[in-house]
Amino acid sequence: MERFLVENQRLRDELGQDEQDSPGGKVGQGVKLAVNPSVRHIKLPGPRPLRQKRAAESNDGRKRMVATTIQRHAMEACPECRTRLHGESVGWTREVIDIPETLPVVVTEHQVIKRRCMRCDRWHLPALELGSAVVGHSRFGINLVSLVSWRRTELRLPISKIKTYLTERHALRTRAGEIVALLKRTAAAGDAEVAKIKHLICNERAVYADETGWREDGNNRYVWVASTKNGLRLYQFSASRASAMAEKLLPHCAGTVIFDFYGAYNFIASNRQRCWAHLKRDHRDLGQEFSKYCPEIITWLAALDRL
Repeated sequence: MERFLVENQRLRDELGQDEQDSPGGKVGQGVKLAVNPSVRHIKLPGPRPLRQKRAAESNDGRKRMVATTIQRHAMEACPECRTRLHGESVGWTREVIDIPETLPVVVTEHQVIKRRCMRCDRWHLPALELGSAVVGHSRFGINLVSLVSWRRTELRLPISKIKTYLTERHALRTRAGEIVALLKRTAAAGDAEVAKIKHLICNERAVYADETGWREDGNNRYVWVASTKNGLRLYQFSASRASAMAEKLLPHCAGTVIFDFYGAYNFIASNRQRCWAHLKRDHRDLGQEFSKYCPEIITWLAALDRL
């Protein structure tokens, strides 16, 4: 008990010394701090220090968008004497961002007009080229196809949700089969570009390959990816994680394929290099686990780091 009393007295002495050394003066010698019960902090006497300014990159506010419609609000007469007002200048502005309730689709009917030659007595029709407007013989334009494809691939919406969106948002009634066929035609149209990207990747000096899980409809699937330093990317969706997919992803690669320690890449017909980050991670774990049983492993790991 005596030990606790001594400790209590020591803490009281330290607290009294801190109050005497405080910037507000010596509390207990007639100088009182101005305390406002509604404010949590104590107001110290004297001028307040200047608040530190934020960094310049943090002072950028939200910029106003370019107005697509301008509505003018003005008074024609004085509200007091009813005299007609003259001259004008913008007093202040207010920005309102909104979207229309519905965006009805634009239906364009292309009429191919046939005309008759009076000399040879034959009818002639012009060639109709709509490659920049539609994909194949579909009735859906490129903008609509892009919207559906984006919602299916990026947002991963079900077909039924896309159908509901087109009906309620754009007043377009369609069937689920049409949407599925549209997505298949879009994928087929991109096959040439995919083949071109794969050819460019396989001719690069260094190619990075990896795979990751992708759950689809309650089933485990995988996405295989091949990338290069200059920004080329190739993604391939598959239900398999076997070595055949690695060979299909990078057939006859001329450069060096860099990958983790997954054995599926061991059968690629090209130069192969294991990822150094995976290697360093593994030998770090090796040193932490076995250094106390085998001290000479530390020397070996240091040599591997230098290598």
